[in-house]
Parts: sequence; structure tokens; C-alpha cells
Amino acid sequence: MKYNHLILLAGLLLFSCTGSNNEQQNEVRIRGYIESAENREVNLSFDGAASAIGNSRDIALKVNNEGYFDTTFVLTEPAYYNLRRNTLYLTPGDNIEMNISEDNTQSTFSGIGEEANMYMKDRLFLQAGSFIESGDNIRSNFDETKKTIDSLATQRLLQLKNLSGVSDAFKKLEEARINADKINSYLSFIPYANYLKQVGETDIEIPEQAVFYNLLTSDVKPLLNEINDPEMLNVAAVRHVLSFKADSTLNELYFKDITLSERTKELLAIINEYPPSNENETPEEIEALALFAKQLKNEDFANELMYKIEQKSKLFSGKPAIDFEMEDREGNKRMLSSFKGQALYLDIWATWCAPCLKESPVFESLAKKYSGSNIAFLSISIDNEKQLWSQFLNQHQKELPQYFSKDNALIEGWSITGIPRFILIDSDFNIAYASAARPSEKEIEVQINQLLK
Repeated sequence: MKYNHLILLAGLLLFSCTGSNNEQQNEVRIRGYIESAENREVNLSFDGAASAIGNSRDIALKVNNEGYFDTTFVLTEPAYYNLRRNTLYLTPGDNIEMNISEDNTQSTFSGIGEEANMYMKDRLFLQAGSFIESGDNIRSNFDETKKTIDSLATQRLLQLKNLSGVSDAFKKLEEARINADKINSYLSFIPYANYLKQVGETDIEIPEQAVFYNLLTSDVKPLLNEINDPEMLNVAAVRHVLSFKADSTLNELYFKDITLSERTKELLAIINEYPPSNENETPEEIEALALFAKQLKNEDFANELMYKIEQKSKLFSGKPAIDFEMEDREGNKRMLSSFKGQALYLDIWATWCAPCLKESPVFESLAKKYSGSNIAFLSISIDNEKQLWSQFLNQHQKELPQYFSKDNALIEGWSITGIPRFILIDSDFNIAYASAARPSEKEIEVQINQLLK
């Protein structure tokens, strides 16, 4: 009997040690310095497939008054995360020291896992048109622009191919990102070219949109076939491009003969049924979505949807507005709640966002129309780099007061998943519309007039 007890004890010890060892092997440690983040909480946001639905897997990094942080957490499989403007690729066992700059290309990484993250710091931004680079790579016409896009994509592929110290799985994911970025770049040509012409910066030959989309078919469809893999959904650029299927014109041209995986179809169905940008659901709609979540086949999607439903219930009309800190161009800080007593129309934007820039002059015109009314129009940038925001304002005259915020209470509390985002708050500092109409939409004046009554 004693012998049996010893065997049982040995087994329990072995199980305990094995469990502890497995957890240690799955640990990820990241530490270092985050520029301009002294004494703050900075969000390490999960960027895998389920992040298109919710953010329950985000991690709050505690930054001390000198800008340093040191965090360890368990990760069972490789995953993408966003930290400021950097996208990180973290693998179980990584131990990385990093210096996160406001300019992502200037960030540095060293230690176990450095190779993938040194490569990732040059990843492109979807909202900036990927290889279009916010219009910097727009040429005199699309053919010349396409040559630039394709050349840059080839350079990036070569850089990826020659990368050592990374897994084949990482290279496969990043090749899909490059292909998705090419598609996004092609389709971003017209909106960025139109914007550049509007501000008078250059003379560009812009084709008629329907003709343009048709001409792109032979380029886009092969690239879509390359990225049509459920594993590739962990790449933000792939998710972005596959979401184009919701556009009836693009769906008919590019997706008609492509069979998507069940996981992909479920994710797109969730996004269409429950778009992240829609913050105005009623309690009845939220209840219906909870029933919808129970029918999902992918557990990670269902969990994120339920978490998001819980978050969104805090943004119902009539709920207290979520307060956050911001600062003006002179660096003076103030809370949003300091404007209590008047209605508020917030424009959440960034310098790299073309749709934001298009709405900005309409926002200012609308403010003039309501001048003298009990409503304040607040333009709030969420640029990662305060310097870029300041430089932009030096080059573009604005009549309205301008504010800048990196407060997590704004991003997380208001569930800012995309911009431009407009918010209406009543004079008692309660939510009127967590996702209000845009200045360019006729509905906004109806919403404002109802609020002022």
C-alpha cells in the first residue's frame, strides 16, 4: 500500500513538473521602452482572426514613469499583436527586449524572436493604401503606379525569402500579407488619386471606376486564390481584402469562382451581421446577436462575439459617456467631461486616413452652420505619433480647436475599431449616438437637431 502511495505521489509530482515546464515553454516575455508612454497603460492588441470581432485577448502593458515595461504571459501558439504602430509576431518561448518608437520603422528588437519582429516593423498600413503609402507612391497614372507597387512587393518578397531564424509558417503568412497588400494597393489608387487632385498637389490621370475594376480582374483574382486559406485569416491584410466580398461589384468580378473555407465564410458572416463600426444596437438587437453567437461553429469567434456584445451594451443611447483625456496643440490636457453642459459632436480621425481627411472640411462647415448653438465640435486625432499630427496641422489650416489623445479609455471604452468615427453626446454627458452619422450624410443634421431640442 505504501508503495502504491509512493507511485501516486511520484506521478503527481511528474504531472505537476510537466505542467509547469509546459507553461514555462509557452511563456512569452517582452520588455523594454515605449516612447512617449511614461506612466501609462499601453494596449498590446491581439491581431489574429478573431480580433475582427472583439478584443478579449488584448493585454494591458503597465509602463513606469520612465517609459519601461516588463510583461510575461502564456501563449500556446504563434500570434500577431499590435503595439502602437508596430505589429509583433510572438511565438511561445520568445524573450524579446524592444524599443518601441513612435516611428515604427525605428523600433528595435533583440533576443529570442527578434528576426521576425525586425522584419515586421516595416509592415504596411491598410488605411494608408498599403504600398500606396498615403499617396506618396501615386504616379501620373495607374500603369505607372502599378509598376511602383509591383516593384516594392517584389523587394519585400525577396527580403522575406532571405530572412533567417523564422519558421516556414511565418513566411507563408507574410507572403499572404504581401499579396493582400498588392490587392489593397491597386484598389486604393482611385480614392488616393482623387484626394491628391482635390488638394491640388498633382495632376493624375484617373480612370472611370467601373472600367478600372474590370481591368484589374486578371491581376486580383490570382492573388485572391493565393490568400484563400483559413490560416491566412490571422493576417489583417488578408481579412481586409476578403471583406471586399461584401461589395456587390467586387464580389461579381473577383470572388464569383472562388470557394471560401467554412471558417472564412463564418467570419465574413459575423462581420456583415455585426460590423465592428456599428455601435448603435438596441437591447433587442444585442439579444438577437447573442442567439446568433450560440450558433457559431468556431469557438474563438463565438467567445469574441459574446465579449463584444458585453462591451457594446455599455454604449447604448442614454448610458453615461465614457470620459477620456486629450490635449490641445499647446500641450494643455483636459478631460472630455470638462465640456459637460453642451452637446458634443466628436470627430475621431488620424492623418493617414484618407476618408477622415475627406470628411474634415465638411465637419468644419457643419460647425459653422451650428455656430451659436449649444453644441461643440471636437476634432480628436488618434495618430500614434503626436509629431505627425502637429506637422499635419502646420501644413493644413484648421479653424476648429484640435485635440490629440492616446488615452486607452477612448480607444477601448468607445470600441474604436475603425475611423473616421463620429460620436454624439448630449449636454448631460450621456451617449446620444456612439456611432453618429458622418458630416457628409444628411442624417447628421436630423440627429443634431433632435439632440438640441
